[in-house]
Amino acid sequence: LITPYASSEETTNSEPTGIQQQEEIQINDDSSSKEANAPESTEAQPEVQQIDGTQEQDALEPVRKNIERQFFDLERIIEESAREVRAGIIRCEDVDATTNAFITLRKQIRELREATKTLNPIKLEALIELKDYADKLIDHLDNAIQTRTGIITNFDDSVKLRFGNWRDSDQAYKGVHQLIAPFDVNAVFYPIALKNIAHYYKQLSVDKAEVKELIEKWQNIKSLYNFTNKDGRAAYCLALYDTKSKKEFRKFTLNHLDESYLYFLDDNISEEHIKSFGERLMDPDYFYTPSGPLIVSNNNSFGYTSADYHGLVIWTKQVAFAVAALTKQLQINPGWNKETQEVGKKAALKMSRAIIRTFCSLDAIPELHIDEEGKPAFYKGASGLGFAMNKVQLWSAVGARRIFRDYARLIEM
Repeated sequence: LITPYASSEETTNSEPTGIQQQEEIQINDDSSSKEANAPESTEAQPEVQQIDGTQEQDALEPVRKNIERQFFDLERIIEESAREVRAGIIRCEDVDATTNAFITLRKQIRELREATKTLNPIKLEALIELKDYADKLIDHLDNAIQTRTGIITNFDDSVKLRFGNWRDSDQAYKGVHQLIAPFDVNAVFYPIALKNIAHYYKQLSVDKAEVKELIEKWQNIKSLYNFTNKDGRAAYCLALYDTKSKKEFRKFTLNHLDESYLYFLDDNISEEHIKSFGERLMDPDYFYTPSGPLIVSNNNSFGYTSADYHGLVIWTKQVAFAVAALTKQLQINPGWNKETQEVGKKAALKMSRAIIRTFCSLDAIPELHIDEEGKPAFYKGASGLGFAMNKVQLWSAVGARRIFRDYARLIEM
């Protein structure tokens, strides 16, 4: 299972990674060695530290050791990740640690270049050697990670991964555990991606038999997330946590709108789940508000509020996925029970009308918004100051366009 961090706190019993072990590069720049009686110049002259080859090697030795230590840490992470990929389990904290360690190495290269300004320009051979050495390590690790685990690592230095899916705020999972396996990544995106890879195996130059074996391992992962609400409605939990294996885990039994990813991308969906989803979308105890459906259900015991970025709030793009999912399932399953079809259509139309009214009321297509006593309002965040969201956002605009189109399809059904 792919399991990102659930909180920003570090695991107390984990071994230090390369990013945790990094040491600050310090090059001695003692300007006191200047001659006391040196004549003053009217022009500013760059300070040059005169050190011999031995001093330079001594100054660079800690840097070399630091890079080597991080190299070995990364090698260990790669080997562990490769074993877990083969076993069908991936821990995203390893991916995160790998990415962070890469960023650290690249940062050190920049610092090495800066360090040239404090060294005698004639004595740069060791520094250039060290910079080339670090570059080669990064190339080696890039190739190793891609070939052994399939993880692409071409992140720029500004990226710092901590969560494994779009719910990346501190309170998205309420700190239920430090390691979680979110529903969307494990039950939807990973299995669907494998099927697409198998379809294009020739163009991607991959082993079809190997991909087929992975598909068989992952196709039933969604069943691990199954749970039944107290009213008998079927659902998928938001995440698994405290995951030790496919048989040892706990369920984060929260109703959520990420189910729509599954219903939108997968054709093999049970009628029971679609009927339940439609009913919950129209139920105020679950997702329904006059301003659009919440991304997590009202009837939860985890303390979500409308101040949480991923709490009792309405995301335009999630509404779009929910409407599109129901529209698609109704189109490809004309033989379903009449009641299921009516529930699905009614829920999709109700969501569409609510969100379109919201766009008109707010005069915006916002990233997210909230419902205040039956009326839409911009998301204000925990501070209540209203600076925590975008009033116009690309994926919201794309989502709105999809809602308009599906609304027209639903009317014609």
